[in-house]
Amino acid sequence: MVKKNNNGLYIGIAIVIAAVIIAPNLNFEFFSTINENTQNILDTQESGSCYAQLDKSVVNVGDEVGGTIHDGANTLCEVYATDGTIWTKVAEGTTNINGDLRFIDTIMVPGIYSFRVLCGECVTEAVTLQVNSIAPEPDDSDGYEVGDNVGSGSGGAGDANFGDDLVSTIELDWTTGGPYVLGARITRSWNYKDPQCAILPEQYPMEWTLYDSNGMAWQKYDYVPVLNKVDTVCPVTYHEDSPWKFVVSVGIQNCEVEYSWKVQPYICEVLE
Repeated sequence: MVKKNNNGLYIGIAIVIAAVIIAPNLNFEFFSTINENTQNILDTQESGSCYAQLDKSVVNVGDEVGGTIHDGANTLCEVYATDGTIWTKVAEGTTNINGDLRFIDTIMVPGIYSFRVLCGECVTEAVTLQVNSIAPEPDDSDGYEVGDNVGSGSGGAGDANFGDDLVSTIELDWTTGGPYVLGARITRSWNYKDPQCAILPEQYPMEWTLYDSNGMAWQKYDYVPVLNKVDTVCPVTYHEDSPWKFVVSVGIQNCEVEYSWKVQPYICEVLE
C-alpha cells in the first residue's frame, strides 16, 4: 500500500518514474517546481514532429511499462509529468544517433498520469498512463491480510454548483470487531466544466467528508482541481445500524464543476 502526503504529486510521480531503466544517456533529476513559462508551454503549445509513446496506456500496479521518445539524433529531451494539477520535471536524457530514447519501468503507484517531453524547441503530444489498483486474488484461507479490500467499494460522480451538499450512504457487509482493523482508501477528482473558470481568484474550496459509524473520520479541502487524489484513513468503524456517509460540498462560485469519488474499505491492520 502506498500513501501520499501533501506533496503527493512530486512523491507519486517520483515513485512512478524513479525505477526506470533508460538508455545510458538518460539521467534522472527531480524538481519540486518549474518556471511559469515552461508550465505555459506544456499547458498550451501544440505538439511538433517529436513524439513520445507508451507500449501500453493502461497497466496495473506492479506491471512493467515501456516507451520511446523520438526526435533528432543527440537531442536533449526533458520529461515532464502531471497528475492533473501542475507539471513536474521528472527526467532528462539525450537521444541516440537514431533519435530514440527508450525506457522501461515497474509502476507501483495507482493513478492517471500525463507526460509531455521537451526536445530542443519541440514539444511532444501528451501521452496518458492509467495505473489501476488491483484487488488481492483470493487464497484458500478464511483470513484477510493487510491491504486486502473488503467488498468492491462505493463511489459517485456528477455535475454540481455552488452550495450543493451531495450526501451518499455507504453500506458494508461488515461489522467492526475481531482481529481485523478496517481502513478506508478514498479517491477524489474534480475540475471546472468551463476551463475559463480556472483564472478566477481563489474561492471557497471543494469539501469532502467521510463519516464512519462513530462520526467524522476524514475531511479534505481542495482549492484547485485534483485528479484521482488518494488518501487513506485507519482505523474506521462500521456497524450495520449506522452506515457510513460521504458528503461532497461545493464551494466554487459562479462555475459549474464535475466531480467523482470512491471509498474502498480495506484491512489496514491485523491484530495479533
